[in-house]
Amino acid sequence: MKGVVKDNSKGFYKTILLLLVAFSICIVQGCSKADDEDDGANRDSYVKLGNGNYSVNGHEAVDLGLSVLWATCNIGSSSPKEVGNYYAWGETYTKKSYSWDNYEWLSSSLKITKYKNRGDLLEPEDDAATVKWGKGWRMPTKEELDELFESCTFSSVREKLLIDGKERSRVVGYEVTGPSGKKIYVPVSGYYEDAELKNDKYSLGDVRLWSSTSDGQRAYSYDEFWDCARAHYRFYGFPIRPVVE
Repeated sequence: MKGVVKDNSKGFYKTILLLLVAFSICIVQGCSKADDEDDGANRDSYVKLGNGNYSVNGHEAVDLGLSVLWATCNIGSSSPKEVGNYYAWGETYTKKSYSWDNYEWLSSSLKITKYKNRGDLLEPEDDAATVKWGKGWRMPTKEELDELFESCTFSSVREKLLIDGKERSRVVGYEVTGPSGKKIYVPVSGYYEDAELKNDKYSLGDVRLWSSTSDGQRAYSYDEFWDCARAHYRFYGFPIRPVVE
């Protein structure tokens, strides 16, 4: 009686197939990890400063104890107390006048051409923080603005100024203290409509900061009067305070 010879080829090919699948998974996971490490969101790659803050592309970031790190300055400023540049929402350049007439994302038929829906977020090429400060930096979302104002303590900073020949005390900015105990300073900025800087010189003034979140023909920004992120027309010129993850 001849011996029975078992055909093990199926088991061999099955083993090879499983090894190939496992190898493919490792390659994909490795690429994903590399992509994550290259997106500017790895804090280990940031330059650590002596005060415990970080330097990202030459700009200082503060860990307030929130979901993102906040820059110490607005775009275009060289110190925290300077307002810096004003931008229409979704534009990456400054202008002499801010109106619907010269807004980039409005067609000749007066229709919004990009970021038409509520909740749309700016793409990197239209995000002034990314364009001006480099990869990793971006404008905060509406939710991140809300987190800043709901989780931090705002203390007004006043200076005595001569206004119309009279000495007055006016709020010029806010010291913002986060859950971590660290602080940033946000200056009173006002905002541009047409070529005019709107700012109430007798009261608290206006603090405006754009978010990256659209609300259709409007976009969300911080509104000091309402103390929250609120929708404003996208053509207004507001300052920008970047964040990094």
